[in-house]
Amino acid sequence: MGGEGDGQRWSTWRSGDRPGAAEAYARYLPLMVFEGQPGVGLAIGKEILRRRGFTDCAAVRHPGPSIDQSIVDDVEETVSLLDIRHASTRTALR
Repeated sequence: MGGEGDGQRWSTWRSGDRPGAAEAYARYLPLMVFEGQPGVGLAIGKEILRRRGFTDCAAVRHPGPSIDQSIVDDVEETVSLLDIRHASTRTALR
C-alpha cells in the first residue's frame, strides 16, 4: 500500500506507542488485504495509487493483470470507507 498508513504505523511504533501502531495497522488492514489478492493485487495497488494522486495511470504492463469496473468500484468504496486522503492533502511524513 505504501504512503500515509505506513508512515503512521512506523512513527507510532518508533515513538513507543505500540497500541497506536496496532490501531493504525488495524485501520489499513482491509486495504492491505484487498491489495494483496493473488493475480490482481498489482493492478489494485496501482489503482489505489492513482486515486490518491501518486500516479496518473493505473495500467499494468503486459502480461500484468487488469481489473474490471466492479473492482475499481470496490477500490473506491474501500478507500472512501477508510477515509484515506488524496496525496495533495497529506501532511509530510518525517
